[in-house]
Amino acid sequence: MWAVAFSPDGQRLATASADKTAQIWIWQTEDLVNEACKRLPRNLTHAEWRQYLGNEPYQANCPQLPVPKE
Repeated sequence: MWAVAFSPDGQRLATASADKTAQIWIWQTEDLVNEACKRLPRNLTHAEWRQYLGNEPYQANCPQLPVPKE
C-alpha cells in the first residue's frame, strides 16, 4: 500500500497500491452486513457460520432472507 484514506463519513476506505491500482473498501461492520444481505439469496448456513465466525453464537443477520436448516 502506498496510501490509505478514509472517506469523510468514515464508511469507506480507499487504498492505493504499488501496482498502480486503487480500491474502495467498505469499512463499517454494519455496512458489510447490509451489503452481504443485498447480494446473498439466504443467510449463512450453520456450517458456514462456524467456518467464518468460529464459536460465535449463530444468528441470522438478514431477517428478510431464509435461514437454511442445519
